Amino acid sequence: MQSIAYICKYISDMILVIFLNSFVNTLHYGYYYQTILTIE
Repeated sequence: MQSIAYICKYISDMILVIFLNSFVNTLHYGYYYQTILTIE
């Protein structure tokens, strides 16, 4: 039972990390493209 709870927590942590990673990437690239458009 302990191991199942641990696996669930591990999976949810991984999903959270992936979600935050993609969110930060989206913000970063959005800012980058905005800068390019401003320069053009």
